[in-house]
Amino acid sequence: MQEISVLPGRIRWRNPSLTYNKALARYINVYVDNLYGVKYSVVNHITASILVFYDPFKTDYRIIGRNIENAISSALQNKPEPIRAYDEYAQALEKRDQAKRNFFIYGTIYLALKVKDSIYGKFPFSKNIRILQAASLVTIIGGYPLLKSLYQKFSKHIPTDSDLLLSLTALSFTLARESAKGVSLLMLKALNDYLKYAADAESFRLFNQSRSRTSGMAWLVFPSGQENLVHLETLKREDVIAVHEGEVITVQGEVIEGSAYVNALYYSGQPIISRIAKGSMVDAGMSLLSGNLRIKIKSLPEKTEKGFLKKEDMRIHQRVSQYRKTITPIALGAGAASFLLSGNIMNALAVLLVLTPSGAGTALSTGMKSYITLLNKHKIYLRRPEVFEKIIDTNHIFFDKTGTLTYGRMELVSVTSFDPNFSDAELIQICAACESDHYHPISLTLQDEAQKKSREIPRAKNAILIPSKGVRATYEQHTVLIGNKEFMHENGIDLGDRQEMVQSWEKRLLTPVLVSIDHELTGIMALADVVREGAGDLIERIKQKGSVDLTLLSGDHAYKSKYIAQKLGIGDVYSNCSDQDKAKVIEEYKTWETVMMVGDGINDVMAMREADTSVSFVNFSCDQVKLNSDVIIFEDHMLRLADMIALSQRAYRKMNQCISLSQLYNIFLGGLAFVGAIDAFQAKSFNTINSLMALLFNKQIEYLSPDRLRSPSEFKGCCEIMKQNTKNPF
Repeated sequence: MQEISVLPGRIRWRNPSLTYNKALARYINVYVDNLYGVKYSVVNHITASILVFYDPFKTDYRIIGRNIENAISSALQNKPEPIRAYDEYAQALEKRDQAKRNFFIYGTIYLALKVKDSIYGKFPFSKNIRILQAASLVTIIGGYPLLKSLYQKFSKHIPTDSDLLLSLTALSFTLARESAKGVSLLMLKALNDYLKYAADAESFRLFNQSRSRTSGMAWLVFPSGQENLVHLETLKREDVIAVHEGEVITVQGEVIEGSAYVNALYYSGQPIISRIAKGSMVDAGMSLLSGNLRIKIKSLPEKTEKGFLKKEDMRIHQRVSQYRKTITPIALGAGAASFLLSGNIMNALAVLLVLTPSGAGTALSTGMKSYITLLNKHKIYLRRPEVFEKIIDTNHIFFDKTGTLTYGRMELVSVTSFDPNFSDAELIQICAACESDHYHPISLTLQDEAQKKSREIPRAKNAILIPSKGVRATYEQHTVLIGNKEFMHENGIDLGDRQEMVQSWEKRLLTPVLVSIDHELTGIMALADVVREGAGDLIERIKQKGSVDLTLLSGDHAYKSKYIAQKLGIGDVYSNCSDQDKAKVIEEYKTWETVMMVGDGINDVMAMREADTSVSFVNFSCDQVKLNSDVIIFEDHMLRLADMIALSQRAYRKMNQCISLSQLYNIFLGGLAFVGAIDAFQAKSFNTINSLMALLFNKQIEYLSPDRLRSPSEFKGCCEIMKQNTKNPF
């Protein structure tokens, strides 16, 4: 690949493989756009050039170049395989660019018509009654569902797309009549489409950037030892895959080579760190903190994407459909009656034109597009617009705990040394030294505390992590044990009267950590989960509305779950839940409530799929959860969840108002046309104005803001803390 020009933040290459290969150029375009640090790219298949604009503070052009070369090589070898992940993004880009071209085309035509009218006026044929009748007939056929279905039935033998033919015919008559209003409507519709598809494309780009480089793929190991990145769908049992440091295991299998420390946070919901080696069994969702593994596949993941709802099931869609069905026989009857009373076919056309329910359809479609644009402005990606009404109907929100409401790390609340030879600070220093090679939340907390008082942490010898129990190590010739009371009992450490202190911390819903030096109980520390920033504000903001129940759904121990729920003011708690338990809880509540699930790990996926609406935050959720989320929030601040609900409610009200306005407009002008107050020429203009009004009215939606009349700090203390009910029905 040849470098053509290099500037800070801008690089151009040429690669002969792209020459006249439009499909490959499209793939490389969307692939590069999804690389970290890239702002956007332009790939030309005619000149075989790749122009990339990037942030030099986030990435380096040499890294981008290597990625592009690998992507081109992989695409040429594997054909469509690597392209699948970018199909949605590519389609959004194509639709965005087409909408932009349409906007400029219609804008140019509109200006040309205005200039021509100001100089020459309208040509006589544009006012021809036959052209008006033909244009009206096309509008009526396209505007009434009954007539359109008859047209489609009789035109199915035409060797072209009947809907496209109808649209092109309508466009030709609009131009023939020199209708500036009609062209302006097309121009504004194209602009609305552009904003919607641009929002989609940006959301797809951010979404793809947030996913791991092997999301939906794996490194297949060939007998020669060579590794090749392939799609998961191409794998089978007994295949061997490689997983490298920083990647997530995507299959269930047995380690046949290598060793690594893995974090089970996304798999189990708990930040459990363990060391695995040859012979260990692993599950999808475990992430490698260090080391490399080769795994023989025992079981492949099932397709986990959430099923789609139908837009026809939405109440607002049914409302418009019902209106169209109701108004059609009324309009046909009124048109026939007008013709019989007046004997003039033009009067009948006028009635049919102004009663055409196309304005209500425009109100619905443009309203949805403006709503998606609105959410995108607030860094919220609505993956499935069909859940719009489920969002506004939500009356029960379930939250996962670890990783969602908490950071998955802990804070030191108290430290007490029982041995005068070791101060509290020295005890922390010893524990940090023994934990320095481990990644468990308790280990990281102790290391952070020690670093606050000392820049360097000494290292202990022979430190061994016993999962779910503690750490054994040798520190300056002393045998040190750090862990829970069960770990102490197993090693013959007598707690004596310190047992009461342990129980005291447990009653306060904290995690006691005991320290033994040379087989004597030396100290005790109390730790607590760290609540994610903004979680408290989110809960209080939702509770302020007063119509939504809140429940914590956690796989963690009861006392830890209850501690977080109590701290945040969440009423109900389900603890010690497996992924299946979570799904059963959601399924039960969904029978009488509209349920939203907010999660981050693989153990939340089943519950996310079961919920009416599923929501995740892009920066602290695993790829499987994102793929099963109806809504993805691109900002870390949790108040965006409350914003999403508030914005959805306001947008929905605006859309219904717009539909009502369009219907009233139809009925009022229909009455005027029936008594002869509106002729056919005016009726055709009024029909266009109805759609224009709907489009412009819905533009308000894009400028709505979330309701933040009072900040959480203004009503702290005013909300009653809900009674804690720890439940585990399983």
